[in-house]
Amino acid sequence: LDRSSAASDVYKRQGAQTPVGGGCVTAIAGHDDGRVWIGLDHGAVEQYDQRTQKWRAYPLPTPEEDRPGYALTLAVDRAGAPWVASALCGAASCDVARTLHHLQEGVWRAVSGPEAGAFAAAAGAPDILFDGAGTPWLLNDGALLRIADDRATLATAATVQAAAVDAAGQLWLVATAGDDDPALWVLAHDARLSTYRNAAGGFSFPWPAEWYFEE
Repeated sequence: LDRSSAASDVYKRQGAQTPVGGGCVTAIAGHDDGRVWIGLDHGAVEQYDQRTQKWRAYPLPTPEEDRPGYALTLAVDRAGAPWVASALCGAASCDVARTLHHLQEGVWRAVSGPEAGAFAAAAGAPDILFDGAGTPWLLNDGALLRIADDRATLATAATVQAAAVDAAGQLWLVATAGDDDPALWVLAHDARLSTYRNAAGGFSFPWPAEWYFEE
């Protein structure tokens, strides 16, 4: 981002003018449609369209009792809509809790989390992923949550250290369940099955899909 050229209240980024000059970039994501999204540290998300070379700002909603926070993670779904996990700031500190929003028809929609509608604060930034079916997943503080109808539901009792989606759209996890060592798991969609389980027939967790263990 190039802020070396500024005239009055107009700034340039990548050669394009934007009225928003302050703040630091805390997250970034791009999409095949040529749009790039950035999260700023004063509670805003901006979109840069490479075709038109124009910027557009989308301020994030903030609960009345909190100060505007900052974007922790940005991800763009298959339809080109941005999802942002952001930190809320209280009276004395930031990242006292976390929120998750996605943009729909120009309006931010909140995803209800398990912590009184929010998500727990943690040391690291959360991950937002989309599987081959387009289902959003959030990995935050070791908890894997599946998102449907703007509500996040805990997907497994296992502690998840890392998650990724491969080219086929399968969701992979490095996760620890019970007293076992961390293992590699893959989610294979099959409506006939109702548990997470490994190939050896070990522990299981209720969910309408099967997790296959990879040696």
